[in-house]
Amino acid sequence: MIEGPPKPKEESLERNGREKLSPEEKSEWLSGMEKYAEQLEQEVLRLKGELGSIKNKEEQKEAQELILELEE
Repeated sequence: MIEGPPKPKEESLERNGREKLSPEEKSEWLSGMEKYAEQLEQEVLRLKGELGSIKNKEEQKEAQELILELEE
């Protein structure tokens, strides 16, 4: 199961909602986003591999829509 993208720590946010991250927090957040992107790419590849084994046309259409959504 893919976890959602990482969120910066709440205490690092300013009152107006704009992110104010320290260099360490920014590096940690970017690393988390890269891992999240890799997970999404792997999920797309996995789903594309399973697509051929789906016999039901409706399920196949749903899987294709999910793949397109993940690729965006």
